[in-house]
Amino acid sequence: MINTHKDSRHPFEIWLLGASALAGTFQLVSGARPGSLSSQLSPIMQTIWAILLGGGALIALTGVFWSDKTMRSLKIALELESIGLLAVAVACVEYSTAVYFAVGLDGIYTWIVMGTFALCCLIRRRRIEKVLKPNRSRKKKRPPV
Repeated sequence: MINTHKDSRHPFEIWLLGASALAGTFQLVSGARPGSLSSQLSPIMQTIWAILLGGGALIALTGVFWSDKTMRSLKIALELESIGLLAVAVACVEYSTAVYFAVGLDGIYTWIVMGTFALCCLIRRRRIEKVLKPNRSRKKKRPPV
């Protein structure tokens, strides 16, 4: 049973998602891209990366700051946060992969930072899924016709 949504408001999660939202949105608006992405990805994939990073972070933050306290609304908020975190994790993995192919082992620090951020997003998403899983199985079953 979901009884609180306060545990979603961890300052580190909020700051990192906020920075991701700003970075992704700025890159969508300005068209500027990191050199590692420009050298390894097509313009379409670069745009998809920016959408995943900025859009995913905005979706996750929407879930984190969802203010309605009803049970149904909390489930929606957690679903939004989970979806957004998955998108940000995919964007981090995409960026790390582009850095690897662009600079090789010289990019190890970037891999570590982006990989850790992706891992944290996935861990938080897994915790949300554990909360939602029992609630998903409690849906009313229709009697056989």
